[in-house]
Amino acid sequence: MALKLANNATSTLSAAIISTDLVVSIASVDGSKFPTLDTGDWFPITIVDPAGNMEVMRVTGRIGDSVFNVVRAQEGTTAKDFEAGSRVDLRLTSGAVQDASILKTGTLLDSLLSFTVSAFSKTLLDDTTQSAWRTTLGLGSVALFSVVPVANGGTGATTASNARANLGANDAANLNTGVLHPDRLVGTYSGLILTGSGFTFATSGASGIAATPSGTFNNGRALAIGDSNSGIRQLSEDIIEIWTGDTRRVRVSDTVFTYNDSPISVVYTGSSASETNFPLGHTVNVIGTPPARNGLANIRLSTASSDRYVDSGGGPIPAGVYRSRGAISDTSYSAARTV
Repeated sequence: MALKLANNATSTLSAAIISTDLVVSIASVDGSKFPTLDTGDWFPITIVDPAGNMEVMRVTGRIGDSVFNVVRAQEGTTAKDFEAGSRVDLRLTSGAVQDASILKTGTLLDSLLSFTVSAFSKTLLDDTTQSAWRTTLGLGSVALFSVVPVANGGTGATTASNARANLGANDAANLNTGVLHPDRLVGTYSGLILTGSGFTFATSGASGIAATPSGTFNNGRALAIGDSNSGIRQLSEDIIEIWTGDTRRVRVSDTVFTYNDSPISVVYTGSSASETNFPLGHTVNVIGTPPARNGLANIRLSTASSDRYVDSGGGPIPAGVYRSRGAISDTSYSAARTV
């Protein structure tokens, strides 16, 4: 699409138009003043009536000599009604000036091409060979290598496995300094052998162990932590012992917890209606207004009935801290001992 212009192209409307018309007719004697158009060409016209109302249009085709096909309301103007005799001019509008298609002949001024080039850029532009370019850029002959040798700072390989082999990164014997990234220690390992003593196992972070336990594998236990008297060992497929000293131990099996061979109760097994000391995790149903889930529950033994717990009154308060585990109804909820 090309912009066409002509000097002193002016005429008048030979017939009135309304705002929706897409064809305008000018005085037949003036048709030759306006540019001829090929497919995609156009030129701007401005129509002005005697009252000074104006509209910019784009002429995209001609019918005969004095009839134009137009696109209305261009360059911020609005479509209007115009009476016969209104002036029609081909003017150089802002839209025409901004159309780059008019810049297809002539020579740009030197001032439009003026800019500063550094000495380095001038040298690079003056270089006529690859060798000269490499010298200017400080690349040297390494820039010509399709595979950069190890001696020149490369890997000497085109695959990751060959690169590791050339750099010695595929042999753990070469990893004698530094610290392995934690990501390299995640996963399942078979045939892992640790020799010597003084292995250190540490955890960090708010949820980790706030210490650095260390020790050796000994005494027939799976792992000794802290010293030779502390650790974890598996006695059978379903029995594990956790040692905290020479004689103190917790044994975990699929049927019972014991501490120094004495059973550890994890549920209340008594029958007293006045009991106030229950194991951690013990759950009771409470008559009262439910707190938010996991909110503090201030519970008491009911003094009016031996079959319920309440959250008000003067009854005995159970030991520990209880938290709500959810409402049963609007006036009751479940609570569990957490401390």
